[in-house]
Amino acid sequence: MPFDLFPFDETTWLKDLEYCDAVVISIGNDFKSIVKKIQKKHPKLRIFYWISDVQVFRRKIKFINWLKRYGIECLCFDKALCEEFNLIYIQNFISQKTLEYIPKSKESLDAIFIGDDKDRAEMLLMLQKEFLKIGKIFKIIMPKNNNRNSKYSGITYIDSWLSYEAYISEIKSSKVMVDIVQKIQSGNTLRPVEAMFLGKKLITNNHLIKNESYYSPENIFILGQDDIKDLSVFVNTPFQQLRPEILSKYDIHGWLAEVGKLV
Repeated sequence: MPFDLFPFDETTWLKDLEYCDAVVISIGNDFKSIVKKIQKKHPKLRIFYWISDVQVFRRKIKFINWLKRYGIECLCFDKALCEEFNLIYIQNFISQKTLEYIPKSKESLDAIFIGDDKDRAEMLLMLQKEFLKIGKIFKIIMPKNNNRNSKYSGITYIDSWLSYEAYISEIKSSKVMVDIVQKIQSGNTLRPVEAMFLGKKLITNNHLIKNESYYSPENIFILGQDDIKDLSVFVNTPFQQLRPEILSKYDIHGWLAEVGKLV
């Protein structure tokens, strides 16, 4: 069953669903209200819920039970979470057109990390020291909001979250993206997907990334597995472009095509 993207119109969205066999909904403040409206108007329509934040989902046991009670099928990129809660595994995705829309920035940095602390600050700062040893610049950006450790001199703290456009603009100013996953996570975040579409090398502590179709040692450096002595060579060699068929799988349209196979 083919899927497609449609502009959201608050006045017609419920009526438009009469032409669909399934709908995918992500997190939203009025999610429960939307589901109830859909099931009342289109009781045979399959509803999928896309879990984009594993950490938040784990804390919402009542919400998980509510989803099950209403027959909502959950999609997630984290294989361990899928096994634990009997969810449907599907890879993460991004909109390539959105990335292309944001203007390019001059590559003034060697590496960058943007995100909340989540107990990652010390590991990031250790990596920053390794960059200093080879004469490279690794910028770490974290928001002050909900940040218990806004005290490290090697971190650039900002007052609030960057817009997605500003975030991607910062990423485009660097040669390498850094991705530090949490212990409870077994799936790839958006950072690896963003990196491959933006043509950026990636440094990560996620050993499972070797199982992904886009993995190559030329583009991805795995902390705790690759020799840190090779960091300079990794940073100084160019990004190896990926085949279009690999990229298309992780674009929004490729992702929707995978969801369509479930219907």
